[in-house]
Amino acid sequence: RKVFAVLARLYEDQRNCNYIELASCLHYLGEVEKYSSLLVSLIESDDDAKYLLAYQCAFDLIELQDQRFVGRLLEVLPRVGGNDGEDSNAKRQKTDLPPGRDRRLVTLR
Repeated sequence: RKVFAVLARLYEDQRNCNYIELASCLHYLGEVEKYSSLLVSLIESDDDAKYLLAYQCAFDLIELQDQRFVGRLLEVLPRVGGNDGEDSNAKRQKTDLPPGRDRRLVTLR
């Protein structure tokens, strides 16, 4: 466990971070908040490659089939707009996606 914590710190400190490896370390350590921050920072980046890396991290997480971690991650990820009791899929179908960075957050949630 200590090795993964050191690796995660090293990945975070690198100029050209290996985000996939960092995400793997964060998952192993159970760092839901840090994983969420990583995904949000990748999504909010203007770099399309980083945006795609966020999807790759999410796909890798689903492949691991760790439902408890995924559930906690969904609770921590920021929501765009309010929750007024409507089904989120129905709400998304009724409205257009917001412009700019919020659009990227909606596509992840």
